[in-house]
Amino acid sequence: MSIEIRRAVRPPHRAALAESFARAGYAVLVHDHRGFGGSGGDVRQDVDSWRQIADRSKAISFLETVPEVDVERIGVWSTSYSGGHVIVLGATDRRIKAVVSQVPTLSDYEAGLRRVPGEAVAAMEARFNEDERGKLAGMEPL
Repeated sequence: MSIEIRRAVRPPHRAALAESFARAGYAVLVHDHRGFGGSGGDVRQDVDSWRQIADRSKAISFLETVPEVDVERIGVWSTSYSGGHVIVLGATDRRIKAVVSQVPTLSDYEAGLRRVPGEAVAAMEARFNEDERGKLAGMEPL
């Protein structure tokens, strides 16, 4: 069985992978994070790991309402940035019985440092802090 909530921003091979899991007998739920792909959300392309992890937990709650899903055998799979999310989710959501994380990002901060020249880190961190303060004040994300 394959359950797809929305069409996601993902390489075509991910859809094929989901279909192969479904053909093997797994119930597969494919979703977009809020603000990405076909999902809702007014702020587009805003990466917030904690909200994305919470949204995945809500997806598990949805799966629990699907009669064909064995709630005692729910597992999660993801890769790259979201691979780190499923590790956190598996450690914090007791409904999850299996976690598969392929090449996970385990530290957003460390991963970011590899992409930003050392001399630009302080300015980047100041901009992130400014963004957080602005969102609290109701401003659009930077």
